[in-house]
Amino acid sequence: MAVLRLSGFAVVLTCLSTSAAHAAAQLDLAVTVSTNLDPNACAITTTLGVLAGTSVNYCYRATNTGTGTLQYHDLVDSAFGIVLDDASFPIAPGASAFVTRVHAINATTTNAARWSARTPPYQLVTSAQPGGPAYNFVDISVPGAGTALNLSDDGEVNLTLPFAFTFDGVASTALRVGNNGGILVGVTSGDLGVDNAALPTASLGRAILPLWDDLDDETGNVYYVVQGLAPARRAIVQWQARAHYAEPQLPAPNTATFQVILAEGSNAILFQYKDVDFGNAAWNAGASATVGLNLLGGLASPFSFNQPSLSASLAIRFTPTVDAASDTASATVIALRPQQTLSATAFEFGQAPDTTRTERLSLGNTGDFPLSWSVAEAPAVCAAPDDVPWLTVT
Repeated sequence: MAVLRLSGFAVVLTCLSTSAAHAAAQLDLAVTVSTNLDPNACAITTTLGVLAGTSVNYCYRATNTGTGTLQYHDLVDSAFGIVLDDASFPIAPGASAFVTRVHAINATTTNAARWSARTPPYQLVTSAQPGGPAYNFVDISVPGAGTALNLSDDGEVNLTLPFAFTFDGVASTALRVGNNGGILVGVTSGDLGVDNAALPTASLGRAILPLWDDLDDETGNVYYVVQGLAPARRAIVQWQARAHYAEPQLPAPNTATFQVILAEGSNAILFQYKDVDFGNAAWNAGASATVGLNLLGGLASPFSFNQPSLSASLAIRFTPTVDAASDTASATVIALRPQQTLSATAFEFGQAPDTTRTERLSLGNTGDFPLSWSVAEAPAVCAAPDDVPWLTVT
């Protein structure tokens, strides 16, 4: 079992079995209640009676019964409002996660909760993984294959695709290719600067980043071509023999060669790396680069950030996979109260000295919770010596 903490509440993930016959995105929700206030504990009870004012631990458990990982989550409770708001944590197929919240219950409450979840925007798989893409570098730098873009250091150029490519849910023909190892999508302005950042990066916008780093323009070039026939064309952008920018005191680096392939129709994105050795361990294999997809709305599909995660002959494929699922469940907490009844609330009588008198008091409980009670004599109020000697007891 693994526990993931988010915004002051615990998300607990547990593994279960699943069936491959389920849909890609599917979940089951259960809501249980308990007086055990441990945030990492879930009960099995859906109906509970407690003394009014008692704190109750509400547990919301979502089980992923589909075949795709659920990454983004919303949970709304009809009685208590928003519990999760676009929270990001993975629930793998066959796993479950639960969150808990504590509420003091003063009146009988039946809550209806809805947990909604969606898969990551893109499924990421590499050539080193089962079912991953085969590495098949298509060199468009050879004469007659691709068009040289002649990008300057830190420069960009606008391209227009002959087909609409859907990226992050938006179809566009506009690409803005940057020398620093990335493509801005759906725009004709903007910069891909020298300072790479972790994803997501809101200021960058929609971007495809095979190797966002500070690349120079003194060696090689950047090339572009569209190959194939509709409706299965491929747009290829290739950074050929580009060097990392080197400060004057550093030795002259080696160069890197890599490419992006955009597939018409499927809207899949393929990164291919022919050479990622800059001749300096601080830069090699993506050690100073950002690799992945930057999306809007604070989302991203990152692969690595300032980590030497790349290698020659590596391919990384991103496939759009947005799918959503939701389920509802409820629980009832009954607020119980004792209701005291008395046959009398006071006795008033005169009593002669050295005598005994018996009065009967009937005590009852017409409520729905056990009554704890006690009887005590109120302080006596005695008359002045010259007054009539009588006593009132309440």
